[in-house]
Amino acid sequence: DTMLFALTADGTILSNEKYGETGAYYEWKDIAHIACSNYCFSALTQDGTVLNEITRENIDFGSPTRIEGWTDVKHLIAAQYAVFGITEEGDVRSALILDAVPETSYDFSGIESFHDITAFYSDGGFWQFGVREDGSLCVAGRTEDAERRPLLERMEEWNELQSFTGVDYRGR
Repeated sequence: DTMLFALTADGTILSNEKYGETGAYYEWKDIAHIACSNYCFSALTQDGTVLNEITRENIDFGSPTRIEGWTDVKHLIAAQYAVFGITEEGDVRSALILDAVPETSYDFSGIESFHDITAFYSDGGFWQFGVREDGSLCVAGRTEDAERRPLLERMEEWNELQSFTGVDYRGR
């Protein structure tokens, strides 16, 4: 089934059906931006709080987190159990959506080097890609995994980029 979400001009979240355990997001107010992954739904409020909702009943990685202080974030991206915020200056903030996600389920290492970001993609929270204003590519996360090295080596010559996206298609 396809789940669709919308954000109205007055900060109300709409969806074509209830998504997740409680549908608590229907009660959230003053929402500025929304994002979802297969596991979680996130919303950024006007005051810089990130609210999160579990969207699958069989996930046992704790409770949804509440992230405070993202007042300079303009855009959210959700990836598996992680949420990323792109700031007005193009920096990237990262946090977990659930409070008991095992360390083997994400990798934010190197994300602090992302500046002047105009496009962003996260492969499930394991590794992140950003395009800078100057068109250069930056990569963070599990960049040393043997299976990822060949891909990164092919990407070393990429420049003058404008956008970036991806999909994990292994095993499909």
